[in-house]
Amino acid sequence: MREHLTRKGTFPVMVEASGGFVSAEPGSASAQELADTKEILELGALAIAYESWRLSEEPGTPCPAHRLRVSWEGPDDVFAPDADVQYWSYIPPLGPPWTGEDRAAGIVYCKGSDYAFMGFEAFWESEPGVWAMYPIPQG
Repeated sequence: MREHLTRKGTFPVMVEASGGFVSAEPGSASAQELADTKEILELGALAIAYESWRLSEEPGTPCPAHRLRVSWEGPDDVFAPDADVQYWSYIPPLGPPWTGEDRAAGIVYCKGSDYAFMGFEAFWESEPGVWAMYPIPQG
């Protein structure tokens, strides 16, 4: 995963759209290219949550990588109605990139914990052909 991410300690994290993966530009109508792009963005979001943001399962305890999950739906679809989520933020609308769109947004959460989640946004930048990813809130 790391070889497809440019990490400089600041955001955005740039997710390559060429090289080892086939990736859809916003105008793509190819279902395979859109599926590849969705997977690339999910890997980028997981990397941000684990390596940069250190998403927590509880105060002071980072979520183990194997429990991190990406959702393209909002927290109401992920957490129980009585969940007491302490730290979170996202910018709607949420969803993977669709044909003709240059934006995607979702959340990363720790399976089995309702302590926190991280929102993320991704924007297509045609030059140099990358998706720029940002955690929400940026920090």
